[in-house]
Order: sequence, then C-alpha cells, then structure tokens
Amino acid sequence: MSYEIIYNKQFVKVDKDNFVPMILCGSNNCTEFTNGRERRERSWLPYSHMIEGKTYGTLDEMLAKCEKIKDGYGDREDFKLEHFCSYIGIKIGSTYGNYKQYVNFFKNGCKNAKTVEELLEMHVYACVENSYLSPDSKIERKCVNVSTSEELLNSIAELTEFYKDTDVSVIVSFSNSTDYVTDSLKRSRKVNGIKRNNNRYEKQQLINKAKEYFQITLDGNYLIKLTRNGYRYVSYSGYGKKFLTEKEANSYVKRNKMRSSFAKAEVVKITNKIHD
Repeated sequence: MSYEIIYNKQFVKVDKDNFVPMILCGSNNCTEFTNGRERRERSWLPYSHMIEGKTYGTLDEMLAKCEKIKDGYGDREDFKLEHFCSYIGIKIGSTYGNYKQYVNFFKNGCKNAKTVEELLEMHVYACVENSYLSPDSKIERKCVNVSTSEELLNSIAELTEFYKDTDVSVIVSFSNSTDYVTDSLKRSRKVNGIKRNNNRYEKQQLINKAKEYFQITLDGNYLIKLTRNGYRYVSYSGYGKKFLTEKEANSYVKRNKMRSSFAKAEVVKITNKIHD
C-alpha cells in the first residue's frame, strides 16, 4: 500500500497568528540515492493541503481542515479515530497516528514555529518562490531569498501579484539541500536540549539549597514522574519530583487534572533535611 511518511517538521512563523506548515516527507515506495546509499525519498515542502493551498494559514484553519477530513469518513462503518492516519495514508514517523496525534502535530508545530530570523540563526535559509512549473513552461520562474519576517511578507505579496493571472501558486521553501536543513535543525535542537538540561541542573541546585520545597502526593505516595498509563511513585518524602515554589506545584497539578490519577492530588510542603 502506498502512503506518505512525515519524518520531521519545522513550521515557519509568518506573524503572530500565521504559519507555514513545513514538513520533511516522502512516499514510502519511492527511493533516492544519497551519499552512496539508497533510501526512501524525502524533501522539505509546505503542507499546503492543510491551509487550502494558501501560502500560509492560521492554526484554526489547520484544525478546521483536520475536522473536515475526519467528517469525510463519517459514513464509513469501519472508520475509527484511533486509526485515523492509516485512513488518510500518512505515517508520522514510524507509526500510523490516531486523530488526536494528527491534531497535536499541528498544535505543536505552531507552538514551536520559528521566524525567518530564528531560522537564520540555525543556518536554515528561507525563500519565496513559484510552485512547480514544467520544464517547457513559458511562465517566468521566480525565487526570492528572505532574511526577515518583513521581507517574507513583502516577497509573498510581490510574487502573488506577479502570478495572479496564472494557475501558479506562491510557496515558502528552504533554500538549502534537504539533508543540510535536517542536520542544521537537529544540531540546534541538540544545543537547546543541553541548555534545558543545564537549566534543570541549576533549578535542582536551588531546590537542594532551599529551606523548603514542595511535592505532590497521590493516595499518600509521592510522585516521581508521569507515564503514559499512570505514574511512578515513592513512599517517602524527599524523593521524587520536587518544586521550588507552591505555585509551580499547583500549576503542574492543574495541567494534569484531566488524569484520573490526579483526582486526589495534593501539594505538600517539605522541609529540606539539610537545614534541620
């Protein structure tokens, strides 16, 4: 069976409310040779189908499109939301996702979107260009490299005006090669991961030095971490997940209040033993 594989995503933030849903994707039954080895073909391109073929769109438009696709299968008796991506012929990574995962793909994409300026810092270069034109087409091809969000919007407007009397659409692309973009994003995320770990270490040091901190109890046990189907716990205070302030702990409980295990969650103050 033929299907599309989405390997990665990096949405581009056009302005406060608008995004270009850029994805790294390719067909499962097409291959290419890269660095002497054969692999499934893939390329970075805008997921224009989710914004009705426009150059950019809002998160609400993407979610509305998800709903519209889902409603299109409403009459099928065998249709199940947990197998949503298999019906539409898309794998996100290595697995077929359910409807919630598909929706969250766009929510997270917009949440973690980068502006043109931020992408430049990651050595990823954006451009505005025409959609596909056949080799024998007499329509002029245009490609404008951009380095700011203002240039991005101006270039989109300029090319949209240029192609207004044709069936050519205007798209946002990455100027670099597929693997260069992918590697640049991977390096940047690794650096950000190191920074997050450093921040966690610094926060843990503050907790260790504080006279008191806060923990969450669930049925008399102390929370260590959440898992997909529940949580891990320990019976003794001083171990498990710690919060520097009561506000942080309450916010954590509030974010997870939909979990049945958090129905009786309580925030408790713990006196740091090193200050006894």
